[in-house]
Amino acid sequence: MRSRSPAAVLLSAAMLAGGCGSDPPPEPATPGPPSAAAEAEPERRTRGSAAAVPSGRLPNAPTAVDQAAIGALVETRAQALGSGRPSAYASASAPARREDDATDARRARRLGVRSVRIEGLGIRVRDGRAVASVRMSYRLARLAGRWNHIQVLRLRRAGRGGWRVTNVRSRAPRPPWELASYRRHGSRHFTVLAPEGLDPDGAGLGASLEAAYARIGERLPGRQRRRYPVVIAADFGDMAAMTSGIRDVGRLSAITDLSVRTAGPAERVTALLGVRILIPWPSFVALGPEARERVLTHELAHAVLAPATSGRAPAWLQEGIALYLSGDRRIDAARGAVAGGAGDLTASTSRLARLARPDAMAPLAGQELSAAYALSSGTAYYVAERFGPQRLFDLLAAFGDESLPGRAGPALNDRITRRILGVGARRLERDVGSWVRDGAPAMGG
Repeated sequence: MRSRSPAAVLLSAAMLAGGCGSDPPPEPATPGPPSAAAEAEPERRTRGSAAAVPSGRLPNAPTAVDQAAIGALVETRAQALGSGRPSAYASASAPARREDDATDARRARRLGVRSVRIEGLGIRVRDGRAVASVRMSYRLARLAGRWNHIQVLRLRRAGRGGWRVTNVRSRAPRPPWELASYRRHGSRHFTVLAPEGLDPDGAGLGASLEAAYARIGERLPGRQRRRYPVVIAADFGDMAAMTSGIRDVGRLSAITDLSVRTAGPAERVTALLGVRILIPWPSFVALGPEARERVLTHELAHAVLAPATSGRAPAWLQEGIALYLSGDRRIDAARGAVAGGAGDLTASTSRLARLARPDAMAPLAGQELSAAYALSSGTAYYVAERFGPQRLFDLLAAFGDESLPGRAGPALNDRITRRILGVGARRLERDVGSWVRDGAPAMGG
């Protein structure tokens, strides 16, 4: 969940407020499983915190000698993992554990894992056994950004001052090398990490990615990175393991995973530490070419706009802009959303106030999520038509403006729409409803 401290932030499947998952409905000509037919869950923003990695004087806290010994063991493993030395990585493990650890290290080396750091360490010791919670970060060769995960080690004492690792368990989001053996593929602007046995090149993923990159370049010129990493999950189980706090991952077709640093009461993004696109292969390959390009354009919109997206920006605006930039015009569905339950949509999310927080879509699924996306799309298209597309970006910037105090939520949402658009959030929603019910006529904004 979101924290307000100006610390480094891990957005795992997070709405920046990060990027979010997206899955426009596939074309009728390309039927797929039910999971391919609906929007993906929005990303949920999570932060590393002292609560996640215990520290300080705790029950069963280690002695200084044990603290130093276990700390040295953890550091040795990190250095071995980052330098591609499987034997050294497994050397501090109990015999029954060594082959598994060596396999993980070989997989990490194949992915190009580099510069592994220990960002936090908490240790408990009791009766010759210990549990160490380790927050680790790593880079991937020739790619910008750092990524974090928490690894829980169980250890037993082995001789005077010595310890051996008996079990390793990483908390979600887990690194890909713990789930499968991966290979690197590439196109001009993307490095694709795919499990062995999957052929992203043969499936045309590179072409879809490059088409989305070109499309975003036309809409947001000069704001893209030269290269983005893409990680493919072989199935929904692996997708769930590489994300955290997401309901119903079977509905995902792609998600933008962001790591940022924020500062100040407006939670302005001061640094984009890492960005990648996660793709669950079963639902993505069920989409037709146009839907694939639209989904990837949506995700790249989140990635490109991340530096300008405050931690206070509401879900409807973040998703609305991405839907608008990707050409995902859901006017018919929006008509049902504002009508309060027409068709497959429900009234419970047909209020902008309910989508005023960055993580508002995180707990939604099914019809509620569809309604939220539809309302976001309809609102973004209305604002662009009535006031001009630039007003969408003015709204986004205003949520990062420290001269506008307040926490994320309905009150701030209303204050900013009044300042930028001249109407409050309730009036905006009524106007959107009238517009979509009239068939979304052109207004020349």
